[in-house]
Amino acid sequence: MLKEKAVASLGQPSLLMPAWIKAALAANDRLKLYLTLLQSAAQHASTPDGPVGRWETDIAHAGLQDAPWAPEMLSGAYYDDDLLILPHMENLLEALSNDLATMARPLCDVGQASADALTVRRDHWLLQLHALADDEGLRRAALAELTHGDRQRGDSLHLLVMDLHKQINALSGEMATEDVDGAHTWQVQDDDRPLIRAFMRGLHRTADLKFSHPGLDTAVTRDGPRLLIQNDIGTNDVHVLVIEVQDSTISLTYSDLHPGRFGFFRQMLEDMGFGWEVFDPRVSEGLNAGKPYLVGQARLQAQSNAAPAAGAGRAKRLGPHGLAAGRRRAPGLQRHAGRGQRSLPRGRPARRRAG
Repeated sequence: MLKEKAVASLGQPSLLMPAWIKAALAANDRLKLYLTLLQSAAQHASTPDGPVGRWETDIAHAGLQDAPWAPEMLSGAYYDDDLLILPHMENLLEALSNDLATMARPLCDVGQASADALTVRRDHWLLQLHALADDEGLRRAALAELTHGDRQRGDSLHLLVMDLHKQINALSGEMATEDVDGAHTWQVQDDDRPLIRAFMRGLHRTADLKFSHPGLDTAVTRDGPRLLIQNDIGTNDVHVLVIEVQDSTISLTYSDLHPGRFGFFRQMLEDMGFGWEVFDPRVSEGLNAGKPYLVGQARLQAQSNAAPAAGAGRAKRLGPHGLAAGRRRAPGLQRHAGRGQRSLPRGRPARRRAG
């Protein structure tokens, strides 16, 4: 998925779990490499006349080709009495902190009580790494606290990484995905599949209208009583559609950077009976280059058990790629884009097929 930050900002972490697990496993590889490099740097500092070793293959395998500080840290390390001086130590500490947070996220950022002990340990080591940034180098005791693997000596960053890896592997086994008409699904029930297929029918009906525009990747999971459907609409990081289905109620959250497109989508769903709540333009760090974007929530109370499936399909057929048809049939859309949502053309020919 391309929209991790946006989906997280909309409050649906369950939809992010496969991407978070994948990122966590990659972070595990990098963390173990950083700690190994740190131990090798300390060994080289103790015996500066010995060979440094060649780490190019390991660094490339971990995806760190753009981190020239890593080999420079190895070759330039030396001891000043008890203090290990590391070139680019600030880069190392930042990398350790960032990847520790990424690795712990699937376990510690979802509010599960079973991960409380891991969360306490994660927070401790993030604070420790931050504190070390104020030092000129690493004392031998600090180096041992980071890298040792002996539980008899107390906790270490290395031990935490090992324990996180074990738990993430177990979680990964529970998240096996299934393809349902092109949607990536996990932890869904048998009676969820008709709703998923309804959504995908709507998606496939208008998919050709996107031409070469990227997007339409769909993720679906169940979170307790709610079925969650997220569509990765295009490349802009705030252009996101999330649908929740619970019993006979459909709720959706839609975010977009274009007021005209947002208003067109809103108007068409209003005509189907969805009620909308539109919030003030939002600015989120790291999203849409720091520029404002629109977020709205819509809700439909279905009148029958079959209605949620129809509504889910409608929401996607009238989704942003389906707007291409609406634009051709409603040429005034672009003229009205800045005049407020109620003045947008109603696009009835595009709605005629919904249902």
